[in-house]
Amino acid sequence: MQTPRIYTDYDDSITDYFDLQSFYFGCVLATQETEAGVPVSCDVTVTGYKNQEQVASQTVSFAPGLLALSADMTEAQLRGFSDVDDVEFEVTGLNQVAAALLIDNVKYDAYLK
Repeated sequence: MQTPRIYTDYDDSITDYFDLQSFYFGCVLATQETEAGVPVSCDVTVTGYKNQEQVASQTVSFAPGLLALSADMTEAQLRGFSDVDDVEFEVTGLNQVAAALLIDNVKYDAYLK
């Protein structure tokens, strides 16, 4: 399985680097079905890189509550993710094998080459 990431080094990219400010996220039990999954607690470690060197790291938590069948996404406010060209999202904690990470409403500023 590939680590989810946002990066600037790909063919035809016009972005040099970006400032990642925030995003909303949640975790659900991973299934192959198209129906909505059941929310599950998880921790997500976000790691930022510039020129392949780590410049920032922060862990954020999602906790939907016991026996929740639905839950609002949690907002992650990031600090120190300025001038990055690659950001990775890794699900950590007890449910890392069974959890699927959902990300929405990513707030960032992009800087062109």
